[in-house]
Amino acid sequence: MDLAQFYINDLLTVVQIPDAETEQDRDLLRSRQQLIKQQSDLRRHIQSLLRRNGRHYKAETQNKTHWTKHHYCWLERTAEGCSGNLGVNLQLLLRQLKSINEIIAAYSEEVESMAKKPNYQEAASALTCVNATPKPRLFAAVVLNSTILAGTQV
Repeated sequence: MDLAQFYINDLLTVVQIPDAETEQDRDLLRSRQQLIKQQSDLRRHIQSLLRRNGRHYKAETQNKTHWTKHHYCWLERTAEGCSGNLGVNLQLLLRQLKSINEIIAAYSEEVESMAKKPNYQEAASALTCVNATPKPRLFAAVVLNSTILAGTQV
């Protein structure tokens, strides 16, 4: 098939090169996504470390949900109660996790303010059902991956 036939059959997609501001917005969203991946990896690492050392939050507390305030308190008590390098390792990992959580929260605030920009209003309003502000993760997915950018079809 040649290019003309693709065009006639509506198989071509218009691609626009983003301007500098849009690319910076996308970089911010990519960085936030990268931190969320690091957070997930670190959480899995902490859970694996605890399991290898016979510590099981759900069995010890009868609570069923990880990464709640109660779970973080249990993690801190567990880290303080462990002797040797296990305790040191857990304390350092928890410090790193808290730092990542704080940075993700700061990124999320930036994403929420970015969602209010005129060129993202259509994407943001499409994600806003009941709440006044779209969730940062959904907004990032739309801006990075969808067909709605700057009010035009890409």
